Amino acid sequence: MSIFTRAAGPFVIPNNSSDSQTSQQNTSGQAAFITAKVIDFISDPKTLSQSKIDLLKSSATNSALVNSMPVNSIWCQIIESNRLDQHIAYPFFPAHLCFPIKPAEQVWVFYSAPDQVYYWVCRKPGDYISEDVNYTHIDRIVNRPTSEGAPGIEPQKSAKDAYNGVSSAAPNFPQGKTDSVYDKTSGKFFDDANIIKQSQEYNENFIQEAVPRLVRQPGDFVMQGSNNSTIVLGSSENISGKGIVDIVAGRLLKNNAVTNTRGYKEVDKTRTALSDGQTDLINDDARVYLGMNEDADTRFQVNIEGIPGSGTASCAVIKGDLVRLLGNGNVKITSQASGASVVLQETGDVIVVPGSGGKVYLAGTDSNQAYLRYDEFKQIINAFIPSAIGYNESETLKNSDGVLANDPIALAKQAELTQQLLLINLIPTLLNRIQSTKILGT
Repeated sequence: MSIFTRAAGPFVIPNNSSDSQTSQQNTSGQAAFITAKVIDFISDPKTLSQSKIDLLKSSATNSALVNSMPVNSIWCQIIESNRLDQHIAYPFFPAHLCFPIKPAEQVWVFYSAPDQVYYWVCRKPGDYISEDVNYTHIDRIVNRPTSEGAPGIEPQKSAKDAYNGVSSAAPNFPQGKTDSVYDKTSGKFFDDANIIKQSQEYNENFIQEAVPRLVRQPGDFVMQGSNNSTIVLGSSENISGKGIVDIVAGRLLKNNAVTNTRGYKEVDKTRTALSDGQTDLINDDARVYLGMNEDADTRFQVNIEGIPGSGTASCAVIKGDLVRLLGNGNVKITSQASGASVVLQETGDVIVVPGSGGKVYLAGTDSNQAYLRYDEFKQIINAFIPSAIGYNESETLKNSDGVLANDPIALAKQAELTQQLLLINLIPTLLNRIQSTKILGT
C-alpha cells in the first residue's frame, strides 16, 4: 500500500502517539480557514496517468472528485485540528487569477458544506526565516531564536526531528513544529521527501532559485511570480504625482545566495530583506516602466551626444539586453508634439518623416553636410555634358596639327582629351549606378 494511501475511513487522527482512524468526517466547529500541506499540484487533470488517478482515488477522502476536478486543483492533507485526512481541493479563485503553489508547501483551505468541496485559497505565509516567493517551508519555524536576536541565528532544537542530522548552519527542511502533536507535521510515515519524490510537477515544472525579496511601500500593490518577476503599482517617490507601474523580470540580487540542504540556491533570510537589493533601474535585467511624472533620461541614464535631456514628464520606458518591437502589420513611432514619425510599412517600406520645419539627421545634430536631391543633380550633370563634349572637341581640333606633326606634347594632350571624352560619355551610366533604390527623399 502506498504511503499516500489512507488505510480506511475519511481521515486519521493521533491516538496515544499512533495513527488511528475514524469513520465519520466532522466539519462542524472547524475554523473557516484551515491549514493543509500540498501533496501535489494538478495543472491539468486530463493529463494524469492512470496510476496517478488510481493513487488519488485511493488516497483522497473526496475521491469522487478526481474525475471532475478543474485545472489548478491540488491534492492536499489537512495538518491541524488533530487531522491528517487527504482531499482534492479546487482553486478558490477562478482561472482569471491563479496563485503559485508547490508540492510540500502549506496552503489555506476551507470547506464548503453546500458544495461538499474543499477549496484552496493561497499559500500560507511563513515567518522571516521561511517566507520566500520561490519556495516557502513553514516548518522552519523551529529555527526561531530562543532569545532575542537576529532571525535564525540561534536555532531552537526542541522540535522533534528538526534537523534530521543536518547542520543547522544550512537552510534546511525540518519536518515538524514545536506545537505539533505529531512526530512530523504530516504524520509519522509521511514527509516532504516522499511528497517531492512522487511529484511530477515539482520535479519537472518547478524551478527553485534565489529570488530577491521585495520590500514595498505602504501604498504599493505588488504582484510577484516565483521566479523573479514582479509588477508594482506604486510611486517612485513619497510625494504626490509620482505614480508608477513597474514591470520587471530579473531584479538584481545583491547578496550572495546560500545553498540549502536540497542543493538549491535561495536568499539568505538571516539577513535583512532590504539587503537583497531593491529597485535598480540600471542593473535589473528587463523592465517596462510607466511613470506619471519622471525625469526618465536621468533615472535611466539616457545620454545621447548632442541631444539634451527631455526633463520631467510622463514616461514609458522599455529596457532590456535585447529589445524588440514587433508588428504583424505596420509599426508607427510618432511624436504627437511635432509630428516627426518613423513608419515601418507592411510592404517593407521604411518611412522617416520629420516634423514641420524639422530635419532628418543621420550622424547627430551637429551634422552639416546636406544629402543631394538626386533628380535635380542628374538634370544639372546632364545639362553640363554637351558643353563638356563641345569643349573636348574644340581642344582636340586645336591640337590636331601637332598630332599630325607627331609632336610629343600634342600626342600626350590628345591622349588626355581622349580619356576625358570617355569619362564624359560614361557619366550617364555612372549616374544610374549611384542612384539609391532603397533610400528616397524629397
